[in-house]
Amino acid sequence: AIKMAPRAQRISKKGPRHFFCTGQPGSGKTTLVRRCVAQLRRLGLRVSGFVTDEVLAPDGSRLGFDVAAVGSRRGPKCGVLARKAKSVKKDTAKARAPSARVGAYAVDVASFEAVSLPSLQLSRDVDVYIIDEVGRMELHSAAFKAAVNKLLRAGRPIVGALTAPIYGHRVPFVDEIAKRSDVRVTQLKASSREAASASMAEDIKAAFD
Repeated sequence: AIKMAPRAQRISKKGPRHFFCTGQPGSGKTTLVRRCVAQLRRLGLRVSGFVTDEVLAPDGSRLGFDVAAVGSRRGPKCGVLARKAKSVKKDTAKARAPSARVGAYAVDVASFEAVSLPSLQLSRDVDVYIIDEVGRMELHSAAFKAAVNKLLRAGRPIVGALTAPIYGHRVPFVDEIAKRSDVRVTQLKASSREAASASMAEDIKAAFD
């Protein structure tokens, strides 16, 4: 087994080791994760993982999502997570056919894995792993789910986001993570976004002090 990075050993042994936010689309999960990444770096901690970004059309409508590596030293730095099915060109679909769908979106599992998996490999050069997010699209990759489980079993600190239930439909793997005794989940809502964000940031700072 790969030993924990020395700086990551600063994390408190009494409290949670993993910090996630959750909320409906548009609640600010990715924005908060990016703020936490900046905070971790200010604390002198080395991060590796990925965040997702919306891809918008000129008229402001959403075309899909891209995935971007954070602090990764291996593999591509960015790729496609998903696109609306009607926005996937026929020639592209033939060359790299997405293998999964989530609602109106076609998920490009291969492109997502090429960016995310190298950034989530166990390494002594990483103090905290960034996962934005553990969601319905990302979990179409069995290899991604295995990588998350491996980090949790190894006790490696994680900061990230969890998908929220939609119309009562829950994601069992996300529920399993949220119920862990070493996980703290911050609920995000538009009405309380700033207070919740500050709370999560304070939790992370306290854990590594």
